[in-house]
Amino acid sequence: MADFEQAKKFADTAFGPKFEELTREKDLELAATASRMAARGSVASSGMAFEAARIYSEMIKKVLHARAEALMEGAELHDTSLDEAKDAILNELEQMKEQMVRSASSSLEQLPYLRTLNLGSFMAGEVTGASNRALGEIRANVERRRLRKKQTAASQGVTNVYHVSGHNVRFNTQSTDNSVNIVTISQQEVFTNLKQEITDKVPDGEERTEILHRLDALEQSQGSRSFAERYSDFIAVAANHMSIIAPFIPALTELMKRALGS
Repeated sequence: MADFEQAKKFADTAFGPKFEELTREKDLELAATASRMAARGSVASSGMAFEAARIYSEMIKKVLHARAEALMEGAELHDTSLDEAKDAILNELEQMKEQMVRSASSSLEQLPYLRTLNLGSFMAGEVTGASNRALGEIRANVERRRLRKKQTAASQGVTNVYHVSGHNVRFNTQSTDNSVNIVTISQQEVFTNLKQEITDKVPDGEERTEILHRLDALEQSQGSRSFAERYSDFIAVAANHMSIIAPFIPALTELMKRALGS
């Protein structure tokens, strides 16, 4: 599947910095938790073992979701349907999960303040269970996205031909008949309109704040290769509101291709 190989190359570009970020977050949280427990005199305890396993489990969950999102976005950018790519995506994530569980279990068992407690099996079990649940969530997300694409294609009866003004090229979104709408829109309008939709339709709270924050970062990265990473960050936090985001995906995808020089 040559197109999927291109999708994986995109995923590597978008996912690499995210993986580094999540690894740093895990290391910082683990160090802070160990310091806090040490101050209480309980760093060498089952409570610390539970916290350490939780921190590693959360990191693995976030990594798997980020990799899944990068692979799905790569498939869409390179015109590979999720019907074709689903098995390859899930197989890669299964292998990644197993590798990360092995690595995390080994690292947890070797933590100096936990080494004498003989809780390696407990911590490995916690990490394994959380990772399996994360992969189950991802399978559901992939299937949800695959079916949503089919439903969207079936319900659309118009081909929209967009012209994005500024430093970007023309792009098309194809559908199922020969009707054509011509839409001319500036880069600024893409982001302004998307921000308005999010503000109007996502309930006020931390989630909306985070989505808008990621969208601002995406807008600021236009024209740079960091656009791919910012795009993945944005899609990841907005994944629960794809019905709002979906109409803007063609424009954002074209900006992505332009940023990557394709």
